[in-house]
Amino acid sequence: MPAKILVVDDEESFKLIINQKFRKRIRKKDLQFIFASNGLKALEKLQSEPDIDIILTDITMPEMDGITLLSTLSDIHHPTLKTVIISASSDLTLVRKAMNLGAFDFLTKPINLDDLEITINKTINHVQQLKDALQQEHLIEAAQQLYESEKRLEKFLETLPVGVFVVDADGTPFYINQAAKNIFGKGIVAETTPEQIPQIYHIYLAGTEKFYPIEQQPIFKALKGENSRVDDMEIRQGERIIPVEVSASPIFNDTGQLIYAIATFQDITERKKAEAERIQFTQQLELKNIELSKLNQSYSRFVPKQFLRFLGHESIVEVSLGESVQKKMSILFS
Repeated sequence: MPAKILVVDDEESFKLIINQKFRKRIRKKDLQFIFASNGLKALEKLQSEPDIDIILTDITMPEMDGITLLSTLSDIHHPTLKTVIISASSDLTLVRKAMNLGAFDFLTKPINLDDLEITINKTINHVQQLKDALQQEHLIEAAQQLYESEKRLEKFLETLPVGVFVVDADGTPFYINQAAKNIFGKGIVAETTPEQIPQIYHIYLAGTEKFYPIEQQPIFKALKGENSRVDDMEIRQGERIIPVEVSASPIFNDTGQLIYAIATFQDITERKKAEAERIQFTQQLELKNIELSKLNQSYSRFVPKQFLRFLGHESIVEVSLGESVQKKMSILFS
């Protein structure tokens, strides 16, 4: 990308001199010159083309002179823009004033074209150094912001009541929060391959002695760009079996490239226990209903329905009997 130089001078001949002196570098797109006839027009150029690198300006000009232009530039935030002043040899007081206002260098008239090229090259190098330093500063700031953002995210993940397990795009474990460490009984194991994860972290298919198939694990589906959830997974720590519900999602960067997969592990021990108790209760209730139905059928052979209706009941099991009578009837009707 060529260095962009704004030449501010009210003499049309100076424009011709510049184009003639630097014609080869202009054709090679090494340099690009823009011209303005006074300070006001120079400010307009700066507004329309903010990527100007150097201002080469005369001091004496109509409407706005070079000194006024230079003082105005101090109000414009342009950290890499540098100004070179051109003055008559008798304007040393103005040159000193220009340097105090921030001019990078100066040239005296009549212009020595070799000195002009040397000064331009020196100024370009200085501007490039400023750009490099500014870019480095921005990179450092970005890295610091990224670090702080990652620390905030890590702090947030550490406070979650569910386990969080992150793998990189290759399936290698990248991050495990404290809740996940409690579930797995360990943190990140160095140099773990994706195929080793079920064995290393003791991930089983619930109710079996089989390791959970890799291709069915949500986190590896996430590596293929899929969202998924399962609740048939068990983590085993010695004699302890922890049933878990696992949900996983892919993580993409700004360009749509998959960079991570994240999975959450929820300990569902209490839920599984409640489900088992509910199933057991339902089965017991069904058995009780079967027994009552059989008892009702046995009693109905001997107790007339008209008698039950007279008592206000539809079934013999609704009738409250004395303990001894009920026992005898149970023996009799069994």
